[in-house]
Amino acid sequence: MGLNELARLVADQSGNSGIRKIDDFDDWYDREYEGQSIESLMPPRMVLVGLGVDDATERMVNFLVDTGVEISLVTFQGFEFDARTLLARHMGVDSTKAKPPSSSPYALTALTHKVCAAYRTFGIGKFHSKPWNEDLGYDLHLHSEELYASPEQRAGDAYASWLHREHPEYDHLEALMGERTEMYYMPQMSAQPAHCAVEGWAAARAVEQLRFADPRPWFGFVSFVAHIHRSPRRSRSTGCTIPTTCPTRSPGTSRSTTWTSRFRA
Repeated sequence: MGLNELARLVADQSGNSGIRKIDDFDDWYDREYEGQSIESLMPPRMVLVGLGVDDATERMVNFLVDTGVEISLVTFQGFEFDARTLLARHMGVDSTKAKPPSSSPYALTALTHKVCAAYRTFGIGKFHSKPWNEDLGYDLHLHSEELYASPEQRAGDAYASWLHREHPEYDHLEALMGERTEMYYMPQMSAQPAHCAVEGWAAARAVEQLRFADPRPWFGFVSFVAHIHRSPRRSRSTGCTIPTTCPTRSPGTSRSTTWTSRFRA
């Protein structure tokens, strides 16, 4: 579509549905957008705008982009902050990119953090995001995921890398959070002492953040890996001992049984 054809199309379609009639598109554009060249409108692009988008629509727009159609998909998320209504724009599909980015289900989280920059934020523990290292918008983001798809992911995991650096004597363990065989459904004894296990690591990192000197208010999210019931090993630093009996579970009851460790006085 050339520039003359575009100008004629806009002029012909104006005057309907509450849109002011435009008799001369070139003259109207010069008055409304003084100093901007009309050639900047070329090539024409379609932009779909909405408050949300479903998977089918996004697939359709990505298909059109792949076939060379100039089309973009823009969505807005609205939320309240400090007695104001804010709109966060998210470019779901952008045909100007070499490869259109996929829409992230965590985009609003990151945008919300940027708007609420007055808060100091931290996230510690497991997140199950896809990809595993997705930017969720925290100032400090420390992962402790249960499984590692590659050696690179294990090296990038905050807990696994901390254990490798600070306690290499346990770095040989493949299952840092406990065995995931049939033992997954049974209480286990941790291969690491309490202060080296992921629960102790996450709690210690959270305490560090709570003690961090910063005048700003804070928001923290701490997620513990709690699928596998583990009793900590005897630890010289804590003096904890392994329980002598295991709690039993009747058929049909939840397997979320609370474990208590005994500590020496």
